[in-house]
Amino acid sequence: MNACHIYRMASWCLAMQPVALIRHLSSHAGNMVGFPHRFQKALASVVEAPWLFATSEDFRYPATEGKRPFGIRLLQGYTQRVCRLTATNPFVTQSFYEVLNMLKPPTALFHPRILLPALLARQRDSVVATSSQSPASHLV
Repeated sequence: MNACHIYRMASWCLAMQPVALIRHLSSHAGNMVGFPHRFQKALASVVEAPWLFATSEDFRYPATEGKRPFGIRLLQGYTQRVCRLTATNPFVTQSFYEVLNMLKPPTALFHPRILLPALLARQRDSVVATSSQSPASHLV
């Protein structure tokens, strides 16, 4: 994933915030008691998955400051395997680009037609990866 896709996700998150506000206001018309708290919870659900997906890549670099979220290495490894599958699997490619363009949520990358090949590829490639991995392979 490159910076362009990450900024696209950030832009999408920014664009969806007013949409969430309008929806939340219309569904709670007249009831403003506790509105800020309810809206913040609703807003968090809009941005949580894209934000995690976009920012998890920062933690590939040791110089990145901050607490690494639980399971970040698993998510990064899975994302890397999905990226590799895009070269050979049209369903994975289509789904990956739909997620990058925010047409589908990041959870679409855990569809069984993606999850199973990614997990199986990991087992097959682990022997090859230890001997043939290039220094820049983490960027793929």
